[in-house]
Amino acid sequence: MCFEFFCNLIFFLYFSLSIIISCTSSDPPTLLEPADEIVELQSGSQIILNCTASGNPMPMYSWRFPHPMQETNNDQNKNQPILTPSIQLTGTYNCTASNSQGTTTKRFTVIEPKSKILLLKSF
Repeated sequence: MCFEFFCNLIFFLYFSLSIIISCTSSDPPTLLEPADEIVELQSGSQIILNCTASGNPMPMYSWRFPHPMQETNNDQNKNQPILTPSIQLTGTYNCTASNSQGTTTKRFTVIEPKSKILLLKSF
C-alpha cells in the first residue's frame, strides 16, 4: 500500500515548507486473461497468442514453442507472437511473464481444425 502525504507550514507569510512522501508499489506479473486457451488453426489466416500481463516493474516475456524452428522466427520478448500460415504448427505454446517480484505462465494449445463431415443422401 502506498500513501502520499502533503504538508504545508507557513511562518509569518515568508516561509513555506512542503513535504511530499510518495512511494511506488512492486507487484508480481498478473495475466490480464489468465485462463489457458485452446486455439483452432484456421486455413490461411494468422493466429495471435495474447499473453499480456501487468506488474511493477513491467514484466518481461519469454516463450517456449513446441517446434524448434519456430523459436528462430519469433521475438521471444513479445507478449503477442503472430503465427503466420507458414509457421502454424499444432502443440502447446507457453508464455512466461516475469519480473523481480514473480513469474506466471499461460499455455496456448493450438489444435487442427475440427473436420467437417458431409453426409450425402442418395435419392
